[in-house]
Amino acid sequence: MQDGILVIDKPEGMSSAAALNVVKRVLGAPRIGHAGTLDPMATGVLVLMIGKATRLSNLLMAGPKRYEARILLGMETDTLDRTGRLLRTCPVPAVDREEITAVLERFIGEIDQVPPAFSALKQNGKPLYRLARNGTPVQKPARKVRIDSIRLIRWESPELDIDIVCSSGTYIRSLAADIGAALGCGGTLSALRRTRSGECRIEQALSLEAIRSAGSNCHEWIRSPLDLLPNVRQIVADNALTNKLRYGKIVSVDDVPNTPLDRRLAITDPTGRLMALLERDRHERRYQYLCNWT
Repeated sequence: MQDGILVIDKPEGMSSAAALNVVKRVLGAPRIGHAGTLDPMATGVLVLMIGKATRLSNLLMAGPKRYEARILLGMETDTLDRTGRLLRTCPVPAVDREEITAVLERFIGEIDQVPPAFSALKQNGKPLYRLARNGTPVQKPARKVRIDSIRLIRWESPELDIDIVCSSGTYIRSLAADIGAALGCGGTLSALRRTRSGECRIEQALSLEAIRSAGSNCHEWIRSPLDLLPNVRQIVADNALTNKLRYGKIVSVDDVPNTPLDRRLAITDPTGRLMALLERDRHERRYQYLCNWT
């Protein structure tokens, strides 16, 4: 089985796990995971990691995200999206695009965000959404997230369409509720599409229909992890370094001479195959393994 990354366009009404299983059956891949869950209501970029690429999960999930979101103003639900139980409604104020843009700009930068009670975060090993559905919701404390940009796409009361670039870990449902609160009428997320996750963009994503139709031929769409690490310096291993990697020995900066002390290094064999991903210890002259595929 070919190791690597496959980017799919998850359809609405399907969980990330269900979409993964479709691809798993087509590829016959015994080991496959995804980097960053999408709610069943959401569509768009879902990054699948095949084989040894599953070891890059944390690295791939840490990249920036981009979304197109639709907020229904004047409505609040317990899940913060249209799938939840209606809690209250409120008249939507008569505001123009300039006033809405001014409100949106308040959220740009580092902000404190309270995660939804219906989320995959865990409390004592149990997902919050499961606790909430059992009538014992848990409210996690606010945490820092970063909103790089918010652009107003469309405003036709009571619907508000926006484009968001944000850090990993940002909940767009919570952002929708906070924008509604800032406008004084409440709001709930009614549609969501992820258009970017790290270096993976919606233009590169394959539909499940295309994957089913291609069958085993969709192997040609599996990308090397190196494609998603454009800012990581690549080093071709010599025999000595190859032997160190093979036995999991400590790699020092002396093992990669004449190389700038980059924080991360991708070590490849002469054919360009990724052998290991290393991260330099900030206080010592050695590297730690992020993954080792030798």
